[in-house]
Amino acid sequence: MWWTDPDGTMHEVCMVQIFLRGSLFGECSFDAAEAQDLSWRWSSAALFCSFCGEVWGRIVLLRGHKEAICFRPFLVSCEKHPDRWNIPGSFLEPQHDSLIEYLPEQVLKRELQLLLRDRDKEIYHEQEAQTSPPAGAGVNPGPGASPG
Repeated sequence: MWWTDPDGTMHEVCMVQIFLRGSLFGECSFDAAEAQDLSWRWSSAALFCSFCGEVWGRIVLLRGHKEAICFRPFLVSCEKHPDRWNIPGSFLEPQHDSLIEYLPEQVLKRELQLLLRDRDKEIYHEQEAQTSPPAGAGVNPGPGASPG
């Protein structure tokens, strides 16, 4: 879809559709001229989990004439598997984090839940590391060993 502002400048309205496990989860639209942070992303994204091989999410970019732009694969683990660089199951991996301004409420709620869950895991592992005895502590050296 296109529209013309009062100055006579034509604007292209693009749409983004978010699919989670094959079902439409949310959609949003933006003005391509005003959303400069998204203008480089002229490709759709297939979010691929390298652990289980599932394409668990898709970010489909539709240009003004409602034609889907070609897909590029991105390695982002699904919610079930760990990911060293991204929040597992998140649509907002670094290549798509600027979408946050445009995403519908249900997608943002899911992203918040994933972020909190991931942060809880980090806190748990930090606390576990702080309370665990150092390696070898409390190990009985056996008979005849001299202390320290």
